[in-house]
Amino acid sequence: LNDSKNLIEKKLKMKVHSFCYPSGDMNIESKVMVKEVGYTSACSIKMGTISKKSDIFALERVGINIEDDLPVFSMKTTKLWTLITSKRRQDYYGT
Repeated sequence: LNDSKNLIEKKLKMKVHSFCYPSGDMNIESKVMVKEVGYTSACSIKMGTISKKSDIFALERVGINIEDDLPVFSMKTTKLWTLITSKRRQDYYGT
């Protein structure tokens, strides 16, 4: 983690503050290591929008795709998208 952070910072010529877990694979130990290396936040693969309750080292996110038209993109930048899709997942999975 430290070597990759240093390499990215060297190539970008700027500090890197956020981390994204590869394939979303994370656990308590990996979160601790990310903090120790000096990142100040990290993204998980959990779908959702960030709130005051969010874990700063397991932030939720919404995927943006090249196929998204402007109305879909606009919705994805609000909590509306998360509300719609979470309701659809609940209906599908029965949870």
